[in-house]
Amino acid sequence: MEKEILYSKIAIKRDYGDNWKELRQEVLVRDKNTCRKCGKNPSKQIHHIIPLRDGGENKKENLITLCKKCHNIADNLYFKYGLRGQDKIWLKENESR
Repeated sequence: MEKEILYSKIAIKRDYGDNWKELRQEVLVRDKNTCRKCGKNPSKQIHHIIPLRDGGENKKENLITLCKKCHNIADNLYFKYGLRGQDKIWLKENESR
């Protein structure tokens, strides 16, 4: 499944693979439709801890559920600091959720 994403007004096409819908649903179930940062429920956005463009994979261990607000914060931190897994530091306090 291809998905178009806008970053800084630049459209980027991502190939999430044939099993994206099933994988996404498994992550939502695992996280109980709850944002792993703030606890908002329901939350429906799936975030790649290490983005695909930086070598991250579509695997459950690289995916977490976030609400829209926390997803935007995580992406902005990643873009601002340019560090692989920067948002993993931001999420560390909630690893037990």
